Amino acid sequence: MDISVKILKWDKHQRKDVKKPSWFALNNRIMDDDDFICFSHGEFKAWIYALCKASLAQNNVIIISLEAAERKAKISQEDFKSSMKKLQKLRVVDVTWTLRGRNASDTLHYNTGRPARVPPLHNITLQNIYITEPPAVYVPSFDLIYSKYPIRQKGPHAEKRFREQIRTEEDFKALDGALITYLAYLKNEPWRKPKQTFATFLGTESTDYFWKQWVNFDPNQTKEKTGPEQWAEEQKQKGLCNEPSQLS
Repeated sequence: MDISVKILKWDKHQRKDVKKPSWFALNNRIMDDDDFICFSHGEFKAWIYALCKASLAQNNVIIISLEAAERKAKISQEDFKSSMKKLQKLRVVDVTWTLRGRNASDTLHYNTGRPARVPPLHNITLQNIYITEPPAVYVPSFDLIYSKYPIRQKGPHAEKRFREQIRTEEDFKALDGALITYLAYLKNEPWRKPKQTFATFLGTESTDYFWKQWVNFDPNQTKEKTGPEQWAEEQKQKGLCNEPSQLS
């Protein structure tokens, strides 16, 4: 979804002494402003993001892609929407919600609840329309799961593999549980070393997706215990390095 944001009283923020300014003005008492006390971190960040976009465009009317803001600035779409709604109530901005596609108008109606011919999008505001939004899409958090990995080394394909393998909330919970089990296993057998990168821990189809081996694994299961020397000798005989690539 895209939104058109018109920043009212833009002159207070705009720098006029240069054609392409690298900064804009912002009241240094904004953090003490009672109007912004109810803003969450994400909502406040959305306001700064909008100001940055307006400054770059040197225009108080800008089009913002919520998907791009979420991807580039880590601002959730819900935070951005709620921020703009609060700012509009404060008469700081005027917002027009725009749906992409040829049939975007199919989801726009007047407040009477009856489908109607929709006027041009630049005339539509929050006061005279409502939007039927699609169900929220679950976006698994790569940073959250990666922060739990013992080695701070992503690997060149870590996030790509994560996005390909983890698509639902159930997938994410399975990966989280597998990582907890893997860490418990390493704690029980401290001579074993974790995978050197998070990408390797995730694995690929050719490695049977290493992390999935730990989904139903019991780190405390009864097994013949070996010491680090014996274990290293076994690995050497198998022609393996000192980092296990499979469960043993």
